[in-house]
Amino acid sequence: MLVLCGGSHTLKRKARLDYKRPRFKVTITFFNNNQSDVFDKTQKYVNTFGLGKNLETTKEIQKLGKRRNLHPFEVASLANLNPTEVEEAKTLIPSLKRFMDDEVQKMLNDLENLNEL
Repeated sequence: MLVLCGGSHTLKRKARLDYKRPRFKVTITFFNNNQSDVFDKTQKYVNTFGLGKNLETTKEIQKLGKRRNLHPFEVASLANLNPTEVEEAKTLIPSLKRFMDDEVQKMLNDLENLNEL
């Protein structure tokens, strides 16, 4: 599962690689308008809704998930959906019901702190 800010980094890296590799030139030229439009819309989406804006934040989010024994899907869901209350988090991500409310609140607080970076 991909955290949106990680998706942003991946898209930027892919764009740099595609334009640097001559073998992709024909593909990019052929699909230029369509690919460019889809790429731009996807990039705008991940920049708008992604929790963090850089790769370091993505790594910290993943570390948080490991510390809290979260499944990668739960980590990505928390980061991408960005719930603000325990009840909201548990409603959106039912598997979080295995945690006590105070544990989920700590996760939300940690994510909020990462969002401020």
